Amino acid sequence: MGLPPDAFDGERKEALKNLSTVDIQACPGSGKTTLLVAKLAILAKYWTNNKQGICILSHTNAARKEIEDKLGNTDLGKKLLSHPHFIGTIHGFFNQYIALPWIRSMRFPVTMIDTEVAINYRWKRIPQKYQSGISKNHHEPLNILSATDILGNPRPISWGKSLLKPESQTYQKIKGSINESFEKGIFTYDEVFVFTKDALNKVPSLKNSIQTRFLICFVDEAQDCTEEQNLILSKIFPFPDKNIIKQRFGDGNQAIFHNYNANENVKSEPFPQNGYLTISDSLRFNQKIAKLSDPLGLIPYNMEGKGGQVNNNSKNTIILFEKEFIKDVLPTFCDIIFKNFSQETIESLKKQDVYAVGMVHKKPDNSDKYTVVSYWTNYHQHRNKKDYNPNLMIDYLKLSINLIKENHDFNYGLNFFSKGLIRFINENAGTEKIYNIRNPYRFISNQLLLENNGNKEYLVWLYELFKLKNLDEEKWNGHIKPKLLEMVKIISDGNLPHDLSFFNWDDSSEFICLFDKSVNIQNNFHFNDGERQLNINLGSIHSIKGQTHFATLVLDTFWKGREFKTNLIYLIDWLTGDVKGRSTQNSNNNRLKCHYVAMTRPTDLLCLALPICFTNPDTWAKLRSRGWDLKFLGSNEYKEKVTLYNWF
Repeated sequence: MGLPPDAFDGERKEALKNLSTVDIQACPGSGKTTLLVAKLAILAKYWTNNKQGICILSHTNAARKEIEDKLGNTDLGKKLLSHPHFIGTIHGFFNQYIALPWIRSMRFPVTMIDTEVAINYRWKRIPQKYQSGISKNHHEPLNILSATDILGNPRPISWGKSLLKPESQTYQKIKGSINESFEKGIFTYDEVFVFTKDALNKVPSLKNSIQTRFLICFVDEAQDCTEEQNLILSKIFPFPDKNIIKQRFGDGNQAIFHNYNANENVKSEPFPQNGYLTISDSLRFNQKIAKLSDPLGLIPYNMEGKGGQVNNNSKNTIILFEKEFIKDVLPTFCDIIFKNFSQETIESLKKQDVYAVGMVHKKPDNSDKYTVVSYWTNYHQHRNKKDYNPNLMIDYLKLSINLIKENHDFNYGLNFFSKGLIRFINENAGTEKIYNIRNPYRFISNQLLLENNGNKEYLVWLYELFKLKNLDEEKWNGHIKPKLLEMVKIISDGNLPHDLSFFNWDDSSEFICLFDKSVNIQNNFHFNDGERQLNINLGSIHSIKGQTHFATLVLDTFWKGREFKTNLIYLIDWLTGDVKGRSTQNSNNNRLKCHYVAMTRPTDLLCLALPICFTNPDTWAKLRSRGWDLKFLGSNEYKEKVTLYNWF
């Protein structure tokens, strides 16, 4: 299973053997998903019922992937991945067993469940004068064009000093666009929950049918469930219920998804419930990292670190920097790695082994509001986002070329580019069919050839397009844009809409520089001083949740602070060990959860970077006493000051 031979002693053994309704609170790196898979394998071995099964739910397909990777070729694995069991996402479960059958029972088709497509479809069906009124009242389409019930009513909409009245023409246009979308079978992701709740309320026996179908329910990453998800799950699989067994696995200290307050706002069966089991030893990092990160957990484990075997004498370091030296933080992190580990170890590192992450990674509107961009100006927040959808077709082209360069495979770029064309067709479909396809380029090429075998020239042209060395407005508007619009007409079998702004030229695009081969496609900082080389992956803390790194640098950033006070400065008492666990302030609890996630990623080296201006010699002394090594980046004036303490 990938765990040490003695891993299933003690706390894990108790969790493995337990078959009652209970929550299992597991610390980072404890192998909880592996534990869940082991438990499933044991159950599958003795499961003989071919009509009733086990339901395994999560927010991603991590559990399913782990079963496929570790048990896929075994009889037990094949058994778990097939009927009568369900292994998938919470959203997928609601879709398959409740929402989609209920939607179809109302005579609605199910063409597409995609929030972005649905909102754009609805917005374009609201006349311009009503759009103007909505914008003047400071509303975004995303916030008002999702239904709160099966009749298509939106949420209450503020309008001036009161609420928009249901009988008003604007309200009726909004509701009408939602209902028209329903008629076409286009729904948002959140509307799945609307129809699920409606079905459970109107057909109480549905709960009994699902419980008869699934005798055991496991929920992985339970801390990331929203109130809405927990509310529905508590109706289907109550906690506790004599008819079923329900076990939830997670870490309440890492509830950072949906919004920073995700777990704070959960009232229906918040995780973990009283009487929960605990797994407090981490197989990821060593005891030094366990000691430094444990106080930041809202519920401290008193973690025991049993991982990190390369160099247990490595110095976990806080880099204290003056503002003018912020660009030296990443090279300094590299230098710390070089000093702590052998060249052989460094050369053996994989591409994803070293990370620098921050809580906020958008481009700042003020140089005093630090974000990840402040540390490295070439960072772009969207490059790490697998599901990123640009606002213009020209950016689909630029990013497609980059995907081809990165992966050395035309298919990556062709599919991403084709996705842009299909998005345009979907959003402007009118009464035409909305296409829901898994392989965008295959669909595009098939549609072109279905119309006329002579259209092969378009496919040849596409391949040539991705070999572009440079791009300017004349080339885009005079040649590329007309050709793309011809393709759209053929594929959609209709006239072009009036609004073609999606195909506008934009030379201010942040992606224009990516045609330069010297520019890194990924968010990778490459250090090379002529003798030594190292790559550092940059990203948000949210983007690395669940990952394991060799070394992690946590970059201090600004979020809702006073006088530009940064996140880690608010948490300084936790870093010194003076305070442990939950704060009395919600904003600090948000900071704690995020930085707890970041500080528990590395196996062997943990570093932090924070501005020295908010600290003082007393703080430095406490940090050193706690076990932190300190590194100073600043002017000679500061150097003279800190040299007095003989620390740097």
